[in-house]
Formats: sequence, C-alpha cells, structure tokens
Amino acid sequence: MSKTSKIVTKTLAGVLSLAMVVTSLSITGTTADAKAKIKSVKVKSPVVNGGKLVLKKGQKKQIKVKVTKSGKISKKVTYKSSNPKVAKIVKSKGKVYVKAVGKKNKIAKITIASKANKKKKATLKIKIGTPIKSVKPSKFVVTTSVTNTKQADATKRTKKTKKTTKFVSTKKSVLTMTVKYDDKAAATTNQQTAQLYVKYSPTKVGYKGMKWKAKNSKVVYVSPYGVVTPVKAGTTKIYGYTKDGTNKKVTINVKINAKPATATPTPNYEPADTRTQTVVEDFESYPVGYNWESDEEQGTAGKATKGKEYANSNVGKMTVVTDPENNKNKCLKIEYTGDTQAYDYAPIFNLKLQKKLDEYSGIKFESRVVASNTGDVKYKTAYAYFAKYGKITPEYYFATSLKKADAEKKGISEELIKFSVDSSHASGKDENYTVPNKGDEFEGMVYNNHSLPMMYDDWAKEKKNENRTIGFKESESDKYKAGWHPNKMNLTKGNITETGLLNQKNVSLVLGSTYTGRYPSTNASLTLYIDNVSVLEGETPCTAVKIENAPTKMVKGMKLSMSADNFAYTPDNTTQTQLTWTSSDEKVLKVDSSKTDPVLEAVGTGKVTLTAAVTKNPSVKTSFDVEVVEGTTAASDLTIDLSTLKIMPKKADDDKTTKVYSTVDGAKQAGGVLSLAFTQANKDMYVLDLGKTYDLSNYKGVALSGKATEQMSIELYPDTADFQQDKYWTKQVQFATYPFFEGSHAIRSYEGTSYGEAGVEENWWCNWIDGVDSKNVKVDGTTPKGNLTNVRYVVLKANKFDANKPEHVYELKSLVFSKDWKENTNPTDKEIKANPEKYPEYK
Repeated sequence: MSKTSKIVTKTLAGVLSLAMVVTSLSITGTTADAKAKIKSVKVKSPVVNGGKLVLKKGQKKQIKVKVTKSGKISKKVTYKSSNPKVAKIVKSKGKVYVKAVGKKNKIAKITIASKANKKKKATLKIKIGTPIKSVKPSKFVVTTSVTNTKQADATKRTKKTKKTTKFVSTKKSVLTMTVKYDDKAAATTNQQTAQLYVKYSPTKVGYKGMKWKAKNSKVVYVSPYGVVTPVKAGTTKIYGYTKDGTNKKVTINVKINAKPATATPTPNYEPADTRTQTVVEDFESYPVGYNWESDEEQGTAGKATKGKEYANSNVGKMTVVTDPENNKNKCLKIEYTGDTQAYDYAPIFNLKLQKKLDEYSGIKFESRVVASNTGDVKYKTAYAYFAKYGKITPEYYFATSLKKADAEKKGISEELIKFSVDSSHASGKDENYTVPNKGDEFEGMVYNNHSLPMMYDDWAKEKKNENRTIGFKESESDKYKAGWHPNKMNLTKGNITETGLLNQKNVSLVLGSTYTGRYPSTNASLTLYIDNVSVLEGETPCTAVKIENAPTKMVKGMKLSMSADNFAYTPDNTTQTQLTWTSSDEKVLKVDSSKTDPVLEAVGTGKVTLTAAVTKNPSVKTSFDVEVVEGTTAASDLTIDLSTLKIMPKKADDDKTTKVYSTVDGAKQAGGVLSLAFTQANKDMYVLDLGKTYDLSNYKGVALSGKATEQMSIELYPDTADFQQDKYWTKQVQFATYPFFEGSHAIRSYEGTSYGEAGVEENWWCNWIDGVDSKNVKVDGTTPKGNLTNVRYVVLKANKFDANKPEHVYELKSLVFSKDWKENTNPTDKEIKANPEKYPEYK
C-alpha cells in the first residue's frame, strides 16, 4: 500500500470513529429528552390552605413557586391574572409579586403555568379586603345526645337545654370529650362531637376559615369544618391555620376520656331442652354443586317455592356447597340474585319421618345470612309449612300475606296461597339468648329462635360480637367467622289444617323467611345458608296460661287479631302453646284459631265469655269477658291537621318513666307537610299525639298521601300506651300496616306501587273492615289488633332501610280516617309499565 493510501485510510477510519461517537452521543441525548417532564407546579408562598389570598388595595405579595420535574427540562413558568384591574402581576429585581389594584371584595385568579408543559399549572385566588392580624380559639361546643343537662362557659353554668349537652370553653381550657356513651352508639346518636370556633382580629376580615389538623389522628378526627370526633382515649393537639394567606396558627389541647365502664349484662341462656333431636337433612349425601331445583330426585330435595307468576323466572339459585367456614361440612346455599325479585323463594324438603307428624313437637335448623344491605334482613321471622308428601310445587306462595280476593284478581287458586305469615306451622320464641361458653369466638353472642341472623343498629361501624347475632356477616370476604345461628321452632298444630296431614309420616316441608332478594337499584346481595334440618320429639307440659291486654269491648261487624305475644305460658320453655278457643255465644262473638294470632269476629251484640284451653292439656285454661255493642257510622271523615299535630319528643336513654315518646328528633312541619327523617330501620319512630282520644271503630279505615324513599309503617295506639313495656308494638298496638313500600310482593301491587319510594307522591288507604269492590269481588280488610275505641297516638316508622343512604326522608301530606269503605284504584307496577303515557307522573 502506498503512503498516500495509508493516509487516506487512516483519515477515513478517524472520520468513521468520530461519526460513531457523534451517533452515540445523539442517541444518549434523545433518551434523556424522552424522560424529561414537568411533574407539578405548586404555589409555595403565600400559603392559603385552600382559601384565598387577601390583600388591601395597593398591597403586594411575593409569589414563590415550586416546580417539580424529572430530566433536563426548563422550570420556567408564566404568570397570568384573570382580571388585571383587580390583581396584577408585578416583577421587580427577579422576583414576582401580585398587587391588589381593585375595589374591596373583588376577586381575581392568578394562573402559574409551566412554559415547557402548559397543562401543568397552579392557581392562586386573590380577594381585595382586610387580612387577618391575629386569631385565637373562641369556644368549643361539645354536643351529646344526653337530655336534661346544661350549657356552661369555663367557670359558670348558665342555661338548661332539653335536647343536647353544650359546654363552652375558653382558650386556656383543654377540650375534653368522651369516646362513646354506649357500645351500640351509631355515629349520629349517643356520640360526642365538638365544633371548634375561633375569633379573628380585626372582626371584619376579608376571608374567614381555618384548615384543621390533628397531631394524632388515632386519638381524634377533625373534619375540614372543625368538627371533632373522638376516636380513642388519649391526649393530643389540634392545629388550625388561617386560609387568607397569613397562615396564622392556633393550638388546641385535647383530652379524650375512655368510655365510661358499663355493667356487663347477665347472660340469658336458653332453658335446657330434653327433647330428642333427629336430623332429617344435613346435605352430606349430595354432591357439591347439586342444584336443589333440578329434576333429579335425590333424598329430600323438592325444588323451591316461588309463586305462580315467578315459577319459570330466574329468582336465584339453591345449591349444595362446601361450608365456606368449614371445608369438612356441606350445606344448602340460597342466593337471592336472580333478575326477578320474589318474596316467596324458599326450599322444599320431601321428608320421610320415622313417626307421624303429630308425634313431633318441633323442628330445628341452623342458618347463616350474608347481606350487603344490612337493613333489609332485620327481624326476618323464620317460617315453616307442611303439606302432604310431594304436594308443594314452585307455584305455591310461601310466607305470603296474599288474601283470597287478591288471588282471584291474579287468577290464582286459593290452594296456592295457603301458606301465610299469620299461620306458620312452627314458630320460635321471640327472645334473645346468649351463646354458652364453648371456648370459641362465638361465646357471649346472641341468637333468637324467632328470627334469622341479622345485625343490630349500624354494627358495621364497630364490628363487635354484641352488635350482631351469631350467623350474620356482611360479606363472604370478611375475615371473621359468622358461625351457625340455631332456629328452634315449636309446631303450632292448630295452624295445620290439611285433612289427615298430622297422621302422615311422609310430608313435605318448606322453610325460610320473607326475603325479597336482589334490589336492581343497589344490586345488594343476599345469601341464606341452611344446615342440619331436624325434627324434635317430646313435650314440656304447660301448667298455666295467662292473657294480657285482653279486649273487654268490641263493635259489631269488626274483627280483632289478638297477638300471640300477649299469651304467657308456664313454664317459659313449654312446648304446649297451642290453644283451643270456645265462645259462650258464637252468635255474638266467634273465634278463628287457625292463625298464629287468633281472630275474634263480632257478629252480634251482647256479652260473651271467651275461653282458651291448652290443646294438649284442656284442664289448663283462662277466660275473659267481652261486650259487643252496636256500632255507628261517623258523620264525616276525620282529617288530621298535620301542621298543628304534636310530635312527642325524644326521651333520654336512661329515662324509665316517660311512657309515650319518639326515638328520634328532627320532624319538620311546614306548609301542611310533615317531613320525617329516618336513619335506622325498625328503630327510628315518630309518635304523633292526636291531642285527644278518638273512637275510630266508627270509621272504616285510614287514608294517607305522600312520598317516601323506603318502606314505612303506620301504627295506632290507645291513650293507655306504654312504650316502656316489652314488645309494646305487638301487645298494645291497635292497628298496623304499611302505607309506602316496594312493590315486590304479590299482594303489594294491589295496595300501592314501588314508585312511592322513587319520590312520586302516592295516595294510599287501608280498610280495616271487609268490603266489596266495583266488580263485586270481596276484598278482605286488614284486621285490627285492638278495638279502636280509644286511639290517641299515631306512630310512623321506617320498616326497611337502604344502608347505602345516610337518611331517608318521608313527606306526609295528609292523614285521614275515612267514614266509608274505599276501593283501591292505584295503578299497579304492571299497569304503569304497560301504559306509561297514561301515568306520566310515574316516569
């Protein structure tokens, strides 16, 4: 190779090497640019804590900005005022200021944006006014739900109040509160809270407001509005900062006392039961996944009741599964998750017993409920019905309150509706019992043979054993175990009216409650588990029976349903609670004892003696006298003036003397409308005092108009009412029914619609006597629980409750007792959907 060629070669190699270096550097630079970005732009100063910077006219304030970035990228920003005539940007010696140039109370917004990425920006609101010079604590107002206490300042007690406790404290005082007043307190009742107040100087400043922060949020929680809620016992500090750009600070010392010690309640254990228990179905012989509603005849599986119109609909699923809490056990899982709500969905068991049904005294099963809408599963009674073997089909209605007249309207034979809530073939005692000590996590919890598992109050906020029954949980994913809830029910053989059924060994049983299933609006879930279905053999004899609140007077033409809760038996655990009734003159007063609550019907006038004898031991009996008088018809309707109606106040928790009271406050009377706010199902109630006693036996029923977001009940009580008495709602109530409700059950479409709960005003009435409609069809009335001769109090309750809403407000626009029997002409849900143009108000 020549020398020239070598030089050229070396030169080319050098150029190529340089090109490779340049290329390499270029690639590295491109990678860095791709990663570079502006993360955020924030105003570092002034600190407004979510408020507005207040400046006097002519005053200026430096703006300091913090730009967070990654990679090599410019941190420069731009400043822009939304109204330079109010506040303008001024730059001086490399610093940026905002200057107030407008009139008092005028507002402008400064926007600081990144030059590299205009989407990354911060804003600062400016108000022309007087800045805060100083701030100090003014007072604390501590509020509890305890009544008849005092309001006080730091040194002197002054004013008495009836509804709340208020303590006003000075700057140097320590804010002292108590964690909670009782274990079952929900967040809005029996809970102490404190409102913090401060004093500004000067008095009239441009922007008031504080940013609050607890030093230790495990001791107290403080809301953005300065409301303090105790969390646990301890001491801490609360800091407050002004929000006008001055960032002045206040400090409040806080002491949270522990909850006062409460006496541990004495456990109430269920009396010993010596009866023989025979398990008739434990689901162990079925494969996991077996469909209880399939046509495969295996063991006791007998499909499920749904009601005729839902017989071929997707209501839910019934499946044999491995117990989620014990993988060595099987049980029946009932999911109310179909695309149709059915009030009557319950499993059927075809049983082959060792003895005749009449030789058994009870049944028992274990239950577990998993429900996301806890309010919809409260106080659900366990029901049981028997029929001849294989005779119960999916078309039957279970635990229904459908009447014969309603069945005729639906084209349903009476045979399909013989199972009803007022004639269950077995019932459990409505009393809470304590789970005995077995060395497990369920010790000390409670159960109730009458009802299926449920929650008490808002236990989800404090998941403690004492706030739920055994067998209840909100979700399958909850880590704690629910266990199994026992349901022991004595047979009420007087309600078993099918000829020859008690002499049968082979019978069918349907078992469950009045669950309505999935709510399309909330998609709330509901699952019932059942295990160890058993029969009980043996008797505990009854030695005495007593009747409380027995009627002494009735009006001819009326019926009266006597609550079984008014019957007291000795001993408490007797299995002989079936009574045989006789009347000294059935031409005056007849008794229908085929129901759990016997119905008295006054058919003539005069005095009679009614006798109730224990069916298994007729020598044990009790009697009472009743006078039946001729009734009269009221001259006109009785319209209640809602604007002047007295609403009974809430009583203190420790008040054991006041007999008639509301359980909540908050009713509003305005423009003839009564607004009632409910936060708990079956517990919140408003009691309306009619001002005097009325003889409503002269009327035919009650009519209301209004709207509600959930199911509401109305109850009537006499002037002798005593709400301190145990189970007063069944023992003393004169009349009870449901004006507003969801229309899921068969009968309910004839009483109203589900649209009332959607905020549509609904007209509703209920007759307490039987009548005949315009089509000459007999319509049964809702049987009163009392004689209605001395009614004074009207009670309104939330019967169901959507726990996803903080409260439900019902608006009652009219309350009338009608002198005439009325035919219900409300459109049904089906009619509304079929003719939406005819009913535009229901859209």
